[in-house]
Parts: sequence; C-alpha cells; structure tokens
Amino acid sequence: MQFEVLGAEARPAQPGERCAVVDLGSNGAKARVYAPADEGLAILASQRCETQIGKSRVPGVAWALSPAALTVLDHACVTLDAWLRMQQVSRVVVVATSAIREAQNGQIWAHQVAQQLGWRVNILPGEL
Repeated sequence: MQFEVLGAEARPAQPGERCAVVDLGSNGAKARVYAPADEGLAILASQRCETQIGKSRVPGVAWALSPAALTVLDHACVTLDAWLRMQQVSRVVVVATSAIREAQNGQIWAHQVAQQLGWRVNILPGEL
C-alpha cells in the first residue's frame, strides 16, 4: 500500500481517513495514527522506537550523526514505515527536530530517507 507523504501542502483529513505524524527526535522516533473525530482528531495508535541519536551531541559544537546513530535511525524509520502500512495509513507527515537539524549530515540523511522510503522529512526550525 502506498501512502501520501505530506509537507506544508497538507489538506484536512477526510472522514474515515487514517493519517499519521512521525516525529524524529533526539531520543526516539515516534509515530501516531489519527482519524477525524467530532472534536478534531482521535489518536488510534502509537509506536515508538528508541534511538538516542542526540546522546553524543555537545551543545554549541558542530557535530555529525555517527555511522552507528545513522544505522539505529534508519532501522527505526524502516520499522515505523512498516508499522504505518500495517495501520493502513493513507497520509503521513514526517518531522525532525534538533538532532537532525543541527547535525552536519542531517540534511544528507533526510535526503537518503526520502529516496529509501519516499518520506519527505520536514526539518523543523529551531525557533518558531
């Protein structure tokens, strides 16, 4: 099953449609599945994979995700991708936070994930 990967062009969810958000953070990769409800969105299911990719980061110092961290992160993404397909999700939004944003190789990794899984990784800015 193919699902639509969204960025800024997201549209409102349709009745009965299962959508998901994937959050790639410093400590873990999390996915939540949602469906429209009377009062907004209802959480249908959640999944988390521990990554600890930000563990070796030193604040204020340029750093890169290590090969070991990239392997753990890749495995988490493949696991979540398979889980989302089992959940019959039709649309997914993928966001990444400071660990990916601040890593020197974070943009390169996001591009590789886009090629491997078809995910569009939206790297959130540090200040909103």
